[in-house]
Amino acid sequence: MNHAGIALSIVARQLYRLRTAPDGQKHYLLRAAACTIGGLLTIAEIGEGEAVERLVEAVRDANAVNIPNAVKMAQWGIAKGAQSPLVIGGAR
Repeated sequence: MNHAGIALSIVARQLYRLRTAPDGQKHYLLRAAACTIGGLLTIAEIGEGEAVERLVEAVRDANAVNIPNAVKMAQWGIAKGAQSPLVIGGAR
């Protein structure tokens, strides 16, 4: 599997964890997923806007109640993660 494929698998796993998050864990998992995905934007070839949309969709699927707050958290986490890109097998 190439680096982009690995990164996309990680993104998919983070979104799955968020979609299936129990009440009381959604905020924490959203924050973690957003920071992780933000760090993978370049390798996964995903734009910031698309990443935020995917995270918000996952939060909605998890029946979160405060979507405006989730959007802000997703935007913050994506930006934060993008400041420290993750490395997969030497690729950034």
